[in-house]
Amino acid sequence: MGELRWDPTRQEWVIIAPHRMKRPVLPKNFCPFCPGAPEVKDDKWDVLVLDNKYASLSNVSAFKVEELDSLTKKAINYGQCKVVIYSPEHDVELHEFDINHIVKIIKTWQNCYQQLSKDPFIKYVFIFENRGKLIGVTLEHPHCQIYAFPYIPPLIEKEIAASRRFFESFKSCIFCKIVNWFKDQHPELIVYENQNFLIFVPYWAHLPLETHIYPKRHFQNILQMNNREIVDFAKALKVIRMKYDKIFGFKLPYMMVFHQSPVNSGDYPFYHFHIEFYPLHRAKDKIKYLAGVEIGAGTFINPSSPEEYAENLRNINVEV
Repeated sequence: MGELRWDPTRQEWVIIAPHRMKRPVLPKNFCPFCPGAPEVKDDKWDVLVLDNKYASLSNVSAFKVEELDSLTKKAINYGQCKVVIYSPEHDVELHEFDINHIVKIIKTWQNCYQQLSKDPFIKYVFIFENRGKLIGVTLEHPHCQIYAFPYIPPLIEKEIAASRRFFESFKSCIFCKIVNWFKDQHPELIVYENQNFLIFVPYWAHLPLETHIYPKRHFQNILQMNNREIVDFAKALKVIRMKYDKIFGFKLPYMMVFHQSPVNSGDYPFYHFHIEFYPLHRAKDKIKYLAGVEIGAGTFINPSSPEEYAENLRNINVEV
């Protein structure tokens, strides 16, 4: 059993999960996510949701915080960890499917978000994908993960606080403002656009090939997408991932993360659903390692030009 331990110096939870040391790392001649494996009981599926066998969080009992003293506190590592397997096919990536199958994956994400949100102890549902050995992927079969936290993660709290302050000052959404700002003042940073979504390299990009996907309509979470938006979201995901694989001519490692409103903890009308991609390459043969300034001080140094990489990505032709 793992624990949540409170860091009083940063005012944030840390998950202690030593059992995850037992995870298999890129096993040869065996895949636990392929049809026929013990974890996959049903051979007739197109998108599959499983409990994470080496979960960082566990819903074995109710979430309860224990105050240890005036300095810190702890809790059972309450929550859930799910794995969404994109298909039975071992070597097919999300963006290599047709739009209809990507729509099925999105609707699976929606269903997981809805189901996990029913637990009143859950405060945030985090959908993410780690892609590639460089990121630390331990199983190659294409999949993503979903963590249901009993608290709001610190990065999301920071975004919520910023968007709340902006709304209180200007009576509008900072993310909606950003969409219009890029379209009106910085179109050179736009990578792709369709009727409902915009992909851009942030003016303030922390990483060389970082991109964000913003919906043009203001909504807070994945459940609030309409059918047309789901299709356009599928197209946006397909486009940026295809472009990433073409920019250097190999499967680019990256993290894909979903930022959306917390659950069971009030309303967030000022927040705005969006996706962020964090590739770690700064050139074909160079990695952007996070070092002392980034990890120790929290200040990122981007050694590239966002405008240059936005142009490079924009000029890569892909067909959806």
